[in-house]
Amino acid sequence: MKLDFSEKAMDIGTSTFNFVRALSVAQTGAADINDCLLAAGRIQDNNAESWVREWDRLSQKAVQTAEKALVHGQTTTARQAYLRASNYYRTIILG
Repeated sequence: MKLDFSEKAMDIGTSTFNFVRALSVAQTGAADINDCLLAAGRIQDNNAESWVREWDRLSQKAVQTAEKALVHGQTTTARQAYLRASNYYRTIILG
């Protein structure tokens, strides 16, 4: 995905805007910067299918982390992973 931070590319609804929105909550734990940047690198320009695929991949990874944490009684880790998953799922819908 080519990240374009020009004024037009940052309009609400563009992929760059939605990427920045997803990434902007990293300080709350709702995104992992490294994961988001890796996903952006795999998203093909102007390809909605690759957008959905990569954000879904991140979502599923976060859910798996959460479920594994719950099995081991690590509720804080599970909560944080579910928070990331919800943000990544939201990004699929907005993208």
